Amino acid sequence: MAYTVDMNEIMKSEWFFFISSIGFVVIGVLLSIIMIYTIRALHAFTSLIEKMESEVQNLGTTAQELLEDFQGSFIYRMIFKPRRRRITTKK
Repeated sequence: MAYTVDMNEIMKSEWFFFISSIGFVVIGVLLSIIMIYTIRALHAFTSLIEKMESEVQNLGTTAQELLEDFQGSFIYRMIFKPRRRRITTKK
């Protein structure tokens, strides 16, 4: 039993494997580039979120201070008089 394989078929298979290898390398490089840009974008997004959180905390502190100043003002005390406690008598 002798296998007779035409040389043309071997050349076709070699070209197929050569082209598919180049295709996989190109796809791998493209996926690597996409991953790098995705990681950079996520890092920038994370730092932006952290800055926003710190600014929200500062804003909350500032709003609390403004509210305390307003509640201590004369106008606020004049409009919203503090309630007097009722004295209850024990029987």
